[in-house]
Amino acid sequence: MNNVLELVHAYSKIKGKISEMFPYRLNIIDELHIDENAHSRILCKLLSHRDNNNYPSCLLNFIKKMLEKL
Repeated sequence: MNNVLELVHAYSKIKGKISEMFPYRLNIIDELHIDENAHSRILCKLLSHRDNNNYPSCLLNFIKKMLEKL
C-alpha cells in the first residue's frame, strides 16, 4: 500500500509541475456546467468522426480498451 501512495504522490507532483507550464487552466466542459448526457454526446461526436470513411485510431483504441474490460 505504501508503494501505491508513493506512486500517487510522485504522479501528483509531476502533474502539478507540468500543468504550471500551460498558459491557462480551463476545462471547457466544467465551465459550461454540462451534465453526463452532454459528456456522452461530446464523446460520441469525437469517437464517430471519420476522415475519408476511415475511423481514427482513437475510436479503435477506445473499443480495444472497452473489450479488455469485459
